[in-house]
Amino acid sequence: MLLSDENGEQTWEVRRTSSGTYTIRQGSSGPFVGYEGDPDGIQPVRLLPDRREWEITDGPRPGTLTVAAPGSDGPLTLGLYPARIYPPMVALSPTFAEDQDLRERRLGVLWRSATGDTAGDV
Repeated sequence: MLLSDENGEQTWEVRRTSSGTYTIRQGSSGPFVGYEGDPDGIQPVRLLPDRREWEITDGPRPGTLTVAAPGSDGPLTLGLYPARIYPPMVALSPTFAEDQDLRERRLGVLWRSATGDTAGDV
């Protein structure tokens, strides 16, 4: 899964499950944000056909969110893939210093709830 360029936008649907976790999918009918296998160490995050559940909590600063694999030790959160490559990729990983750049940069991602409410740019 790649970050959008500075001028691009991506729309994602975030839907709460009955267990209190969330699924994230591209648009309202696209693939789901996920990873292969069990959450363990550094793993690329991909768009996959099967749904994967996530924990979403308030982030470290006002107006930010933390997205983590439920039940992971650590926790393992969405952040930058640690390899410095272009275009930058998203990974499931412990928090690294490089993630600070991801949090502070406006990504052009529009979070939209399943009811259609806009949660704002991230």
